[in-house]
Amino acid sequence: MAPANTKVTLYTIPVSHYCEVARWALHASKTPFTEKTALPGLHALLLPGNPTGEGRAKHSVPYIRIDGPDGTRWLSDSWDILEFCGLGDSPDPEIKKLLNEVVGVAVRPIVYDHLLGSKQLGDIVAQASLFQRVFFFFMGKKVWGVMRKTVVKSDEYVAKNKERLEEARVTLEEHLGLNRPEEEWDLSLSQVGVATCALLFPIAVPAEQLYGGPFKMPPNEENPPGLAKIVNTFRATPLGRYVLKYYAANRIPK
Repeated sequence: MAPANTKVTLYTIPVSHYCEVARWALHASKTPFTEKTALPGLHALLLPGNPTGEGRAKHSVPYIRIDGPDGTRWLSDSWDILEFCGLGDSPDPEIKKLLNEVVGVAVRPIVYDHLLGSKQLGDIVAQASLFQRVFFFFMGKKVWGVMRKTVVKSDEYVAKNKERLEEARVTLEEHLGLNRPEEEWDLSLSQVGVATCALLFPIAVPAEQLYGGPFKMPPNEENPPGLAKIVNTFRATPLGRYVLKYYAANRIPK
């Protein structure tokens, strides 16, 4: 948690599971912070950028600025933000790698395959500033087209990431002990718990994920039908039920 006389600013984009990791960590640690957000495609222009990053990494969100008695410092890695917030020890290195390189990466094309160009994404844009709304009125199709090429890529790429995510699900269920009765599941706040559940929120869509972000996200019943089906299928798995229970237990600070 940030010491006294410290100002924390979180920089994000909406519809970002990585940003949810950072936001949740700050909420859970009861760290006062201000969130500044911009739509994808405009965040590099409207947000200041992380001066410790280079090239594209300078504008990769989330990142936080910490202004304190000893000066200003920046954190741009979700795990560094989790550690800054004091949410326990770092997870097993292999699980951390699985979350970073498989879960976080795989969820993005699976979800954006259904969201890009949808009414639901249009509803999110409608919550942005006037400048951003006007920009997306003229340039939205181009931005979404670029994202489809760079994030979704192809049907084969999406299918491969579904396979990778399914393999990761089995590993995470074993690591988290989800073969035990649900009443024995460990729902205590931890780095691995917050990271796992935040990275999976786009395919679990727990009601509590609506908490705290500057943009209202659609509940699952309002998602595009294909995405809603993916969410319902995932919710029926032990890991899906764990994400829902973990959010219910921990997302809104007591």
